[in-house]
Amino acid sequence: MVRTYKRKTDGPTYSEEDLKHAVKHIEVEKWSYRKSSAHFKIPLGALSSHILKLRNTNIGHPTALACEEERYLVDLKAMEDRIKKLCLVVLWKMLNLLEKSQNIFNMAASGFCEEADRRVVVVKRGTKYANQ
Repeated sequence: MVRTYKRKTDGPTYSEEDLKHAVKHIEVEKWSYRKSSAHFKIPLGALSSHILKLRNTNIGHPTALACEEERYLVDLKAMEDRIKKLCLVVLWKMLNLLEKSQNIFNMAASGFCEEADRRVVVVKRGTKYANQ
């Protein structure tokens, strides 16, 4: 049989508005946690944990770059990619390859090699002779 959990209390006895007012009194009017907790009838632990959550927005290890530096690097990388694409288009137009697609060669299929002395042959493992 599955057990069902029954809450022993009805939840918080304070409203979100009371919590906001208490935080405002602590931060602006420099009330103590105890005075604000007693005045607004909010538990001291709940009040202090809420204020700590508001103050500690940077959770985790600090980043190596500031936000502006990171945005600059991202924009620089995007610009570099656009320049590379533009250079390829200009190069293709200069070589007139867009109109003459028969001039485009695949070096692997055509047999052209950069190094004439070096050759690589791919065969099944255990094959004694590559031409058989």
